[in-house]
Amino acid sequence: MGDVADQRSERDALSSEEVTACLVDLGTASDGFSRQGLDDAIALCHPGDQLVVSRLSRLARTRDELVEILDDLASHGIDLRVGGRVYSLAKSDLRAAVGLMADFEGDVAVSRIEQERVDRRRRGGRISKLTAGQEVTVVRLYEAGHSIQDLVEMSGVSRATVYRILERAGKKESGR
Repeated sequence: MGDVADQRSERDALSSEEVTACLVDLGTASDGFSRQGLDDAIALCHPGDQLVVSRLSRLARTRDELVEILDDLASHGIDLRVGGRVYSLAKSDLRAAVGLMADFEGDVAVSRIEQERVDRRRRGGRISKLTAGQEVTVVRLYEAGHSIQDLVEMSGVSRATVYRILERAGKKESGR
């Protein structure tokens, strides 16, 4: 949450929640797992309190980090509230833990896609519908004699996208 606009949007997302204190953690878990803001938030909580986050991807970046944080919260008797849904961590509720992990995986995937879009926009590029490997496959299939329409149907992208891929690869449509 290092970006000021990002911090503002997070505070806005939490404004509808009933929170006693709103702390900002500027570190990332990948820097050796030093999360001073998170440590401060846990220190403010008492057993039975809830730690409130807008999205799970704001709490952790990897499954291992999430498990470590959840263990820490559970050891302090603190529940977790994400987007209005409360997870009681003190209880050994396997279904809640599995649901939390599934929510986390989906949330992290969405966050990574959003970050990729932001990064691409900053660089002035478009977000590719296909991975580099899929684009190579399109070129190889074209070289093997498949028509543009075949490539469109197989790849699920538009004719224009297929033509751009072939153009970048130095190939031209030969009238098939």
